[in-house]
Amino acid sequence: MKIVTGHSKDVVQKVINNQVDFGIVRTETHPQIESIPIFSDPIGLFVPTHHPLASLDNINMKELEEQPFIFFDYGSFDWLMLHRLFQKKTTSHRTFPLRLIIWKLQKI
Repeated sequence: MKIVTGHSKDVVQKVINNQVDFGIVRTETHPQIESIPIFSDPIGLFVPTHHPLASLDNINMKELEEQPFIFFDYGSFDWLMLHRLFQKKTTSHRTFPLRLIIWKLQKI
């Protein structure tokens, strides 16, 4: 077995061009390939016990819109997944309603 690595778009192209037998990617689809999910990647929302959201049984997107987030790297699979989720579920005119908090362990 030979393992080839690359960006998802490149892997999909290699499958389409019959350069590889199969590819494992996270976010790509294409009409010329069959996509078979092999695992799910659940994401949790973590808040301190004293946070107002901690007392809720269900949280909707509108409630999350106004909250500051420490979030995934821009462009990562998890970022893309949540970005798409917020685009579909929010009534806001904003493209991406989350405010990003960048946290660094250094003095600015």
